[in-house]
Amino acid sequence: VAVNNQADVIEDGRSRLNDADTREKTALLEARHLTDRANRTIADLKMVTAQTDGRERVLSESMQIIARQLEEHREALRELSDQKRLVAKLQRTQESGTSERDQLRKKIGYMEHVIVHMKQIVTALSLQHSDATQTRCGMVYTLHYITRAV
Repeated sequence: VAVNNQADVIEDGRSRLNDADTREKTALLEARHLTDRANRTIADLKMVTAQTDGRERVLSESMQIIARQLEEHREALRELSDQKRLVAKLQRTQESGTSERDQLRKKIGYMEHVIVHMKQIVTALSLQHSDATQTRCGMVYTLHYITRAV
């Protein structure tokens, strides 16, 4: 009976050892599987991090480009504002110049009128016009236009 018992104990030990080996192999397979999943997750995280870093870099570069363009637009607006001020100044100057030109035209008109009267007086004097009254009136009239022109 002891031999039988001993054979049963050995068989039972072998069975338990096989069960333990099977559980160990299963646990190792599960550990490998979990390690593989963890490695894939780490690789995915690294890839996502790299993509995020790349996106952040692209975003940063885009923001710098936008900031430069914004500054260029501000500068263009400043230049446009300066040009508008210059145009307004030129228009004021032109209006002033127009006014001055009108005044000069009036003066020139008076002077031409004076010259015509002076020619008439010279003509009258050169013909030795006997009517001194007409000559005197022409001179007074001419002096009147000369003072207005000046």
